[in-house]
Amino acid sequence: MLKKWRKRTHNELAREASKRTAKFPVVVFLHNIRSQYNVGAILRTADAVGVEKVILSGYTPTPEQKGVKKTALRGLVHKRWEFADDSIKSLQKYKKAGYQIVGLEQCHESNDFQKAKYTFPVVLVLGEEVEGIHNDILRYCDQVIEIPMFGAAHSLNVSVAAGIVLYDLLAKFKQF
Repeated sequence: MLKKWRKRTHNELAREASKRTAKFPVVVFLHNIRSQYNVGAILRTADAVGVEKVILSGYTPTPEQKGVKKTALRGLVHKRWEFADDSIKSLQKYKKAGYQIVGLEQCHESNDFQKAKYTFPVVLVLGEEVEGIHNDILRYCDQVIEIPMFGAAHSLNVSVAAGIVLYDLLAKFKQF
């Protein structure tokens, strides 16, 4: 016998989300992300996991741009984003406030994201699609993590990588 599943409506989902009070102490820091669609997808995922805020810096597109809006959908409802004119000062501000700065990058010293230990609150830094996190930003990271690659491609799309790591951070925070 087949089971009849009833999907929840957007209104039901919105009511459930508004009842959640738990805070997820993670800030996503996007530096020099080129694609509006990648930024929109990251904003949508960041909203889905309930991050504190998304910081946009460098030439990263902002939510006013059409491609970002289109991809983010309801991820823009809460407007939990800001643009940092000075990326370094922004990272220094969070570091001074006690945030652990974690870069997602393939470095010789990177830790497998699944084995990484985090000290919450966390700023997750994501860099440019092709070149990754710039060295001037990378040096402010307390820890650098990476997603292991097993195929011929040596990287993932930045929005896909962000989703993988954000849900891993959420799972680890719930155990915290």
